Amino acid sequence: MATAKEGTGGTIGRALVLTLKNEAPIAADDLGALLSALARDYRRLTRRTLVVERLETGSVVATLMDAAILVTPYAANAVEVAKAVNAIVDFAKLLRKRFVSEKSGKSIDAAEQGGPPALGGDSVKQLTKIVAKSGGEATFKYSRPGHESIEGKITSKEAIKIRERERTARAALRLTKQAELLALTHGDDDSGPVVKRLAGISGATELDEAIRALVAALRSAGLNSFLEMIASDLAAHGHSRIADLLRAEVMRSQRERAPPIERT
Repeated sequence: MATAKEGTGGTIGRALVLTLKNEAPIAADDLGALLSALARDYRRLTRRTLVVERLETGSVVATLMDAAILVTPYAANAVEVAKAVNAIVDFAKLLRKRFVSEKSGKSIDAAEQGGPPALGGDSVKQLTKIVAKSGGEATFKYSRPGHESIEGKITSKEAIKIRERERTARAALRLTKQAELLALTHGDDDSGPVVKRLAGISGATELDEAIRALVAALRSAGLNSFLEMIASDLAAHGHSRIADLLRAEVMRSQRERAPPIERT
């Protein structure tokens, strides 16, 4: 496991070191998504800015620090440096907690319940994606002389298991939403309950999933004509954007179900 080196301007005790020992190449956009997720979760937790102090290749080693440590002259502002170090420690503890939760299979992502992602969950999700795709393992470690090391590790086998469990959970959630939305359509051709339900969804991801579930449910029940009625009623009530999203999903599902063109 790579750690901060003594000759790097005092990073020991001030940096979180993330190491990706990959067996296959890591896509640049996946790595970018991971670093972005780490920065977002760090800001949500501490209201501070996370930066990459150093990035090494081979196995990817990223040394992550609070921005204040790099912009504040060493020992010139002990109070600000101490705040930055405490923020890194809190973030390392959060990641360790999420690692344990994900690997135990006991985590419940708030996003699946219609809320924002659980704090730290986006970072672990992106890291799990990389390890599952590239193989090997990922570790993170915060160490400080005289203090407990804070670290975590995830292998490709664990990452694949976590992603399979997530896919199963999402599939179950979609089936539940399909049943709920289909039940709303059994009201003497009254689209009001469905329109109200869709219009009341604030999250873009939840709205997309609800629309997909609605289209799948109505198509499987042979109620295709009801979809255009819902779209028209949405537009009539000032929800044109949602109506457009619904019609776009109808078109997409039709293309997927269309039989292949036979050439003679």
